[in-house]
Amino acid sequence: GNDYKATMIKDAKSHVEGNQQTLKLFVSTWSAAPWYKDQSFACKKEDGVDSCTSQPNSPAAMQCTNTVADPSTCLDNPQCGKCPTTTNDASASDSMSMDQPTGAQTRSDIYRTWERRLLQRAHANPFGASALDKSLCQKTEATPTAPIEAAAGNCFNTGFLSTNETISSSWARYFSRFISEYKKLGIDVWGLTVQNEPLTQTGLWQSMFYTAEREAEFVAKYLGPQIRKDHPETRIMIHDDQTVNLLTFAAKILDDPAAAKYVDGVAYHWYNSLEASFENGPTGGFPLFGIDIPVGNLLNGGADVQTIYDKLQEQGKDKFVLASEACNGFALGTDWVGPRHGDWGYGYAYSHDILWQLKNSASG
Repeated sequence: GNDYKATMIKDAKSHVEGNQQTLKLFVSTWSAAPWYKDQSFACKKEDGVDSCTSQPNSPAAMQCTNTVADPSTCLDNPQCGKCPTTTNDASASDSMSMDQPTGAQTRSDIYRTWERRLLQRAHANPFGASALDKSLCQKTEATPTAPIEAAAGNCFNTGFLSTNETISSSWARYFSRFISEYKKLGIDVWGLTVQNEPLTQTGLWQSMFYTAEREAEFVAKYLGPQIRKDHPETRIMIHDDQTVNLLTFAAKILDDPAAAKYVDGVAYHWYNSLEASFENGPTGGFPLFGIDIPVGNLLNGGADVQTIYDKLQEQGKDKFVLASEACNGFALGTDWVGPRHGDWGYGYAYSHDILWQLKNSASG
């Protein structure tokens, strides 16, 4: 089919190559189709956020009853508003993602929608209540049932990758096929991450959960061998989640020799620095009275980036850490939601973060 991103990527590639540089594109996944996933899990509140573990012999925690059948309906919904869902026939698993969008908009329609929303934000008060409905941006309180309630029957938002060997092998081949199809379009995929934010288990958006042990197993037995055979030039990155989990998640995978031999790098996100306020130190608790904050009770972890880099270097001098995602305006339930035009504090936070990441041997 058509992929609107391909045109933009090829334009960027052409521009970069015109300046005698190389575009390094990496990709990740948000959620596999529901039939790839195991919805038997249990969650608890841990360090202020939802933490879920697989319970393979237990009844399913989620019943797959809803899905977003038409993504084009989400283009003009309010900031933080959920996409409209369609009730599924739970007995027909392929009805949950194989429906083709109806009334899908063209790329020019999408651009016009984005332009309109940017203008709305530009005219909003950047330092106070937004013209967009901020009440929709409240974070769900972490409880044992919060991810299930937030997902509301949409199994794209919850669940672990199934341990079934056929399913795990198929999911690894999915990565390979995606890279192959992009090559046909003239786009090389420099690297991939196993999963975007495997530990961010809110149920608020598309996601797939992993434990460190399960991600290590998937890399060692399925993804690593498949990518090395089909696309040996493509880098494989693990983690792709917060700095505060580097030593409890990424390090565990690197301690598994069967997985580590396929790992080229560790990707990570910076959100638990609280807008770069607490950054270049070891992971620790929130310093003010132990109260909950919107990104959880653990902060910092910048110094752990260097620890992970040193660990990677012991395994191979060509291995790396990559700051794969960062933005301001992410803290649901606070004034730090969305863009704030003219706020130099956002610029300071970005520059402060970049400097610390470079100091701790990161790239990105």
